[in-house]
This record gives sequence, structure tokens and C-alpha cells, in this order.
Amino acid sequence: MINSYIYDLFERNSSKIDFCEINNYDSEYIEYNNTISSYVFCFFGIIIFMNNLIYSKRINYKKINYSILLFNIGLFSAYFHATLSEFGHIMDVMAIWFLLLYVDYILFKKNMKDIIIIILLNINISLIIPFLCIVLLFIYGFYINNKLNNSLINKNIYNTCKILFFISLVFWILDFHFCDYLQNNYMPTHFIFHIIIAFMAYKLSNIFY
Repeated sequence: MINSYIYDLFERNSSKIDFCEINNYDSEYIEYNNTISSYVFCFFGIIIFMNNLIYSKRINYKKINYSILLFNIGLFSAYFHATLSEFGHIMDVMAIWFLLLYVDYILFKKNMKDIIIIILLNINISLIIPFLCIVLLFIYGFYINNKLNNSLINKNIYNTCKILFFISLVFWILDFHFCDYLQNNYMPTHFIFHIIIAFMAYKLSNIFY
């Protein structure tokens, strides 16, 4: 029974979450645009990593860790959109949680016990009510945004990231509420959300001095 459950987690198209794109089940990538655009996170993660090694006078390990977490978001997002598996969705969501919690931990000294509780809760929520986990991600994103606004970080960086975040949110809402129209007119928007939010994450890396 346990083996069957684990197998189901990895099965293609087993996820209850399916973002807006015409699915091609005969392809290696069920959602081609969303899969390919996920690698933008990997690209920016590599840029942050290499810039820190090549151009910095000293290695900033906060940025190194951040770049690895961002790279992981790209990998797991690509895996999820390529397979639409339940395991892929869990890893996609948890990779984003790890990045947000890392920012909260480094900048605002988030308690490690609270971080572990949040991670365990969201693993269970993503298994039972997957969409709720996405909603909680956005709520926590707004929470981090508010903390950044009230902090002493560079306001130019913050304002740029805030604008990019809200632009990406518009595309996510369009994708969620107008999927049928967008699909019928060959106008998927989730991949645009990927590109904008990945660029925002790249800009946000500049808060780690």
C-alpha cells in the first residue's frame, strides 16, 4: 500500500494543480512553455553564484546559499511542469518556501523552530489541499514584503522588487481566472509570471551585503 502511494506521487499528471497551458501528454514536457521558462530561475541562480565568485572581493555565503535555493526552484518547477506529478508540485512549492524562509531567517532572524514547523505543516498541506499551500505562499510573500518595507534595506532595491512582484502577480491572477480564454486564444501567461518573478528574485539578492 505504501509502495503504491509513493508510486502515485511520482506518476505523471497525478497533481491536482494544473497551471494554464494546453497539456501535451505525448511530449516529454506536458507543459512545454512553463517547463522551459522555469529554467530562468536556474539561470539567475547561476548568475548570482558566478558574480559572487568572480567579481566580489570576498565570498558572500549568504548570496551563495540564496543562489542555490533559487537554482533549486528552477529545477523543481521544471520537473513539476514537465510531469504534473504530485511529488513535483510538493517539491516546487517547498523550494519556494525554503527561499522565503531563508530570507526571513537571514534578514529578520526567524526562529529555526518556527521554520521547521512551517516546513512540516506545508508538506502536509500540499498533500491534502495543494491549492491552499499556494495561497499561503502568497500570504507569506506579502508578509516578507511588509517586513522588507519596514527594514533598513536599500529602498531602490525594495521598490524595484515590489513593482516586479505585483506585475508578476497580475499575470498569475490572469492565468488563474481567465485560463479558458487564454488557452483558446493561445495566450498562456504562467511562463511570463516565471520570467518576471525570477528576475525579481535576482534583484532581491542585492539585499545580502
